[in-house]
Amino acid sequence: MNTPRRTDNILRTAADLVTETRRGCPIMLQRRFNHDKKIFLGYQAAHTLLDDLQAAGIVGYPATRAYRAHRVLMDRATAAAALNACTDRVQAWTTLYECRSCYRASPWTNLGNETDEFWCPDCEDTVPISDCRVITSA
Repeated sequence: MNTPRRTDNILRTAADLVTETRRGCPIMLQRRFNHDKKIFLGYQAAHTLLDDLQAAGIVGYPATRAYRAHRVLMDRATAAAALNACTDRVQAWTTLYECRSCYRASPWTNLGNETDEFWCPDCEDTVPISDCRVITSA
């Protein structure tokens, strides 16, 4: 049986990467998670991470629609404090599941009354959550 790798919270790790590199770009997050953490995030999951960082005030809006990089507004210490105030967003990124169709990692998305279904934002496949491999767990 595969046991999940124990890692830091994904949203906190994304905040650290963004404040370290001073680049809030989905592709940068994908590459760094894949290379450093061995977690294959899809573009949609990386973009959603940036949306949550934007909601916490860590990054701003993208400069243009063509270039999806967000301006980084905080340093690492201030970003950590901002995430401590947004515990609901941080909890959503505690556990990632691997889609059995495209093998990308994403948090569980509540589709309404189907509490045992996983919807992948990258390939848009819906599968039973029991068929998904847990990638990270806090």
